[in-house]
Amino acid sequence: MRALLYFLFRTLRNIREEWALNLRIVTGFALMLVVLGVFAMLSRNLEVLLTKWGEDLQVTAYLDPKLPEDKRVELAQNLEKLPEVERTTYVSEALAMRRFRQDLGGLVGILDGLEGNPLPASIEIRLPPERRTAPEVTALAAQIGAIDGVREVQFGQEWVERYRTFLDLVSTLGLGIGVILIFVGWSSVSNLIMLTVYARKDEIEILKLVGATDHFVRTPFLLEGLFQGLVASMLALGLLYGLHATVFVHFAQSLAGFFGVFDPVFLGTTQIAMLVGGSLGLGLIASFVATGRHLEV
Repeated sequence: MRALLYFLFRTLRNIREEWALNLRIVTGFALMLVVLGVFAMLSRNLEVLLTKWGEDLQVTAYLDPKLPEDKRVELAQNLEKLPEVERTTYVSEALAMRRFRQDLGGLVGILDGLEGNPLPASIEIRLPPERRTAPEVTALAAQIGAIDGVREVQFGQEWVERYRTFLDLVSTLGLGIGVILIFVGWSSVSNLIMLTVYARKDEIEILKLVGATDHFVRTPFLLEGLFQGLVASMLALGLLYGLHATVFVHFAQSLAGFFGVFDPVFLGTTQIAMLVGGSLGLGLIASFVATGRHLEV
């Protein structure tokens, strides 16, 4: 207990005496974590947006106009019995036109000169969430397209797959930038920590001369590294939350017309734990390496 109190006392004393260097270390740590956190938050929000779009994904089978009405209803009922299908909705030509007019809103007047109803009847086929994968949707579309009375099958999987490719690109780019930032940040922060250790070089040598063990000399510096990592991660999380509450929310509202109504999410529990743990680990390792070089003298 006395040893622990002594280590804590020395750690706090070192932080107070070298507060300017400690401030630079914490700032450098925090900025590195903020950039990493922005990419993690961007990737998570894109993933949530993709999931939201996936919930709206459905297959639409356009029917041959010569197919009798009772056969259309029967076909919709038969499709609903397939294990890949959650439910079906038969949309007649008249219902399709009513929907189209509602979608046009104030522009519905452009249909005044239209003769007849050019919209085809269709069956909207909704898949259960676990079946909304590219291979299963594609296979189901091919199966339905081969049925007599079905003229064409459409689904938005191609667009979603392109978005998935874009999402993978963002994740890969974020990972690459993260590796570079960790390397650059590590070099910068470890050099600053080296300076704080060097500033107490005489103290370390005196302790070694009186017989202090490496563990005794090193422990306050390791605690200091943990403190720097903890403060930097808390500061970074605060800045990231501010960015989420302002920039991310503002962009989501501005792009609602294109992406739909979407509430951006903050970092998940796992990402927060990784950010805090990584910051603590970097601070600990950097302090361990810095003190090791002086203990070898």
